[in-house]
Amino acid sequence: MGRGIVECFEEAALGLGVIAPEQEMINEEFLPFVPEHRLDDVLYFNPTDDGAPISSNTRHLDEGEDLDLWADENMTIVSRLLGKYATPRTNEILTRK
Repeated sequence: MGRGIVECFEEAALGLGVIAPEQEMINEEFLPFVPEHRLDDVLYFNPTDDGAPISSNTRHLDEGEDLDLWADENMTIVSRLLGKYATPRTNEILTRK
C-alpha cells in the first residue's frame, strides 16, 4: 500500500474508504501515509469498540428516493454480508413495505 495512499488522498476530493480486517494494516500500512493536511478527514471505525458504536438505519428512505433502487441496494449489501446464508426469505423480509 504505502506511498500510493498519498496519491489516492490527493486525487480523492470527496474521500477514500479502506476496509481492513486487520488493525495492523490500518495502523502500520495506512495511517502513517495519510498526508498531514488530510488527517482531519480520517474516520476510524472500530467494530469491536462497544463504547462508540456506529449505526445505520437501512430502513430509512428520503423523500423522492427511488424505493426499488433503495431496496436493491440494501438487498445487495445484506446478501454480501450473509453470503451463502442469504435465502429467498431474506429478500421477502427486506422488501416488505
